[in-house]
Amino acid sequence: MKTDSQNPLSDSKPTENQHAPIFGTLSERVPPEALRRGGSPEQVALIRAAADVASGVHRPGKAASRAEHGRAQQERLDREAAALREWAEREGLILPTGEFGKHWRAQEEIEGAEHEVYLGNDGRTVWKRNNLSYHHSWQEYFERLLLHNWLFPEAPMALQGFDVDEEGQFRPVITQTLIVIDRGAARQDVQPWMEAQGFKVADEKGLNFYHPIAGIIVEDLHDENAVFDMNGRLIVFDPVIYPIVPDNQIPRFTRLGLI
Repeated sequence: MKTDSQNPLSDSKPTENQHAPIFGTLSERVPPEALRRGGSPEQVALIRAAADVASGVHRPGKAASRAEHGRAQQERLDREAAALREWAEREGLILPTGEFGKHWRAQEEIEGAEHEVYLGNDGRTVWKRNNLSYHHSWQEYFERLLLHNWLFPEAPMALQGFDVDEEGQFRPVITQTLIVIDRGAARQDVQPWMEAQGFKVADEKGLNFYHPIAGIIVEDLHDENAVFDMNGRLIVFDPVIYPIVPDNQIPRFTRLGLI
């Protein structure tokens, strides 16, 4: 468990508005420490550049019905993907065609709700291709990477580039170091560990948490995403993380009763 000196959120200060704006820059939506310590300097620079490309195509919005929100979300994702693909091609960030799919299929097509996964040839690096099914925008996905690397540096996510999958969809690809798992972490392990960092539990099962000062949601901390390694360290390696945003435009938080 992190002490106060190790707790990345120990210096967080309450703000007048703890909800991040739907449309805004990284500095308006993500705590400043995450922008400085959200990975290696090279990774922070790369992820921030990608987030800036994505946010550059946003248009002002307003409260909308669920159907209208769904259409606007898909249009936003499409605009972001087009801008990111053009940028990634210029920057040499498009991975070799078919390379991810070849390795993924060779390892029995391991996948979850959002990731397709394979183990790299070095036996230590896990490659993941994300379908963005948990995110309302590409910018939100890049914010997740920075927030994860800041909050959970024991299992950093590194953006490797982008892939065009077998169906022609543009996807982000990340890597993480393989974790040798001793056992999954139970609620009685995870909840006190998160509360020590200032988070509060947000559901009856103790899988989702929020930080009322920093304005962050951390979801999906079940015993396959929060684990103990062979050295007895509690490691969170695959949560879903978001900045808190107004629930009149993002219905997800209504069910958590956070806003």
